[in-house]
Amino acid sequence: MIIHNKQSKRESDKIIKIQTNDKNSKSYNPFFRDYTLIIIYLKSRLWVFPTLTHRHNNKLSVYSNEYTSLERESLQRRQFLNVVNYNQNSNPGQKYIEKIEQIGKEASSFVDPTFNIIEWTIKLSAENRIENNLLTENEKKLFEIFKRMADETEKYNKTITNHRYFKYSLNFRGLMLYLILINSDKLILKDVDGEIFNNVFLNPNIIKIAPFLKSLDVFEKFGFKGKELAITIAKELRSQLHLDIRNGVILLERATERYYKEVETYFDDLQLVKLSAKPEELEKYNILQNELDIYRKNMITILRDFIKYKERFFSFNLKEQN
Repeated sequence: MIIHNKQSKRESDKIIKIQTNDKNSKSYNPFFRDYTLIIIYLKSRLWVFPTLTHRHNNKLSVYSNEYTSLERESLQRRQFLNVVNYNQNSNPGQKYIEKIEQIGKEASSFVDPTFNIIEWTIKLSAENRIENNLLTENEKKLFEIFKRMADETEKYNKTITNHRYFKYSLNFRGLMLYLILINSDKLILKDVDGEIFNNVFLNPNIIKIAPFLKSLDVFEKFGFKGKELAITIAKELRSQLHLDIRNGVILLERATERYYKEVETYFDDLQLVKLSAKPEELEKYNILQNELDIYRKNMITILRDFIKYKERFFSFNLKEQN
């Protein structure tokens, strides 16, 4: 269906076109894999909206299948798990890149370097060039190239979205959420939950996403209640989970500073304790001192990296304003 604002399509400078995007149809657009497209053409600009359709009670509803950049960022902020696709039999990403590169080389043999692909796609949709068989020989070749790229992309997406190869792990937001929920009054804990809770803090993957928890097992032997502190920090950050950005620097920095300060405060009098310790106790305090020195060095390095990151971030923003 085509809607235009003047007597004829040729005279119109505003056109709305709704079309199916079946691979077998003459109007198939290989840039989009969605079955239905809504195309809005205003003079030299073009908007294409892939859509989802849903029929309920004999009423057909049409929804946009595109997220705004803000919505995409919001979705990433709400993620509590990292998802890794691992295929032990092959490297689908590398194979996909190699095939796309090969197809691109074929296209470069007959495409002019000054070719404007944006203008070409506008003409394809606004002038019905595909349906009316108005493509030149080179355009037909290029169209087939994009079809092949679309097919390869579809195969690749099917491979990487195969849940058989999915591996899930908590990210830092997920860890904070777990610590909040484990302390909820509404949650009835079983013995096995207590075991899982203790094992979480010993898991090397958890230490990677929350390095301030390193050495917890050593510190707890001297009365430091690190697990309780971690829960307290998670509860303090509960209202800020949505503030995090992709690499988790905001929440992780706040949690690291808070936790590290409590460690330093708790062991502040360690030197005095060592002076008054009995000879048989001195060795264990020396072990603690050594562990604390390593921990302190790691935390200071991490906190310095946070500062460097913020310096780069704000410097970049200042350059953009100038």
